[in-house]
Amino acid sequence: MVKAMNKRKQRKLRSKLIKGSLIRPRIVFSKSNRYLIAQAINDKESHTLVYLCTADLSKKTNETSQCRKNKE
Repeated sequence: MVKAMNKRKQRKLRSKLIKGSLIRPRIVFSKSNRYLIAQAINDKESHTLVYLCTADLSKKTNETSQCRKNKE
């Protein structure tokens, strides 16, 4: 529980220090075991300018899933 509180405090502190605008948006990267996600965010208007995910790219190219279970 203490770690969760510390993470919440860090997130609050970071949100006060880092703010994106239309000219210089805040860029957020997230990583899971399977996908990468990138976002460009304008915090003044609370608007996501760009959202990219590797899952979307694999759907567009009609490739099979890269999961080990699906490989033969």
